[in-house]
Amino acid sequence: MGWVHSANITSDPVGGIGAWSDEELARMIKTGIGRDHRVRPMPQFCYLGDEDVAGVIAFLRSGDPMFAPSPTAAVGGGYQAQAGDRHCAGRHGAAHGHAQVSLLRRRRAKVGTAPPRQKPANGAPPEQLFTQLGCIACHGEAAPFRAKIRQCIGKPVDETAKWIRHPEVTKPGTQMPTFAELVDEPTARGLAEWVQKYAANQKWAAQ
Repeated sequence: MGWVHSANITSDPVGGIGAWSDEELARMIKTGIGRDHRVRPMPQFCYLGDEDVAGVIAFLRSGDPMFAPSPTAAVGGGYQAQAGDRHCAGRHGAAHGHAQVSLLRRRRAKVGTAPPRQKPANGAPPEQLFTQLGCIACHGEAAPFRAKIRQCIGKPVDETAKWIRHPEVTKPGTQMPTFAELVDEPTARGLAEWVQKYAANQKWAAQ
């Protein structure tokens, strides 16, 4: 399959994650959405607890030599991928085992929680919520999962609202993050109505 290079998660402030805030890192870990609001091709750990997320972030900032600043994305060489492999290359992959041990140690040490996601302002219009909650990164123009919102056309509004707040209930294992802690039912319903109208007004290619 060729050479695979992982993303740069060293402490380099330009090429890596050195300039990222804890909140940005927590969001990336749990949703796969970066500080530029783009979705990364990585597993999304939406069920990871705040304590574990804080442990991962603390380990990334621990000063471990594997996270020494490096401006290049291809950190620590590459990995010759074979069909069926599921490994991450370079320091990203090497960090996996160390991170698991670090998490156990930090859990016992009772580390603090990761910064919570910000709740939108009360009364924010749904089109603003679509951007503020990060929906646009997955479902906006030219976004990787834009076509997914087409599925909500014609569905009951309450069903779409339930999906927004608790997608893991409707589809266990889904990559979509849970928004129940950020939006209440009336807000989710208003957003659902807007998303359905937005989807209905799009020009979709014939299937």
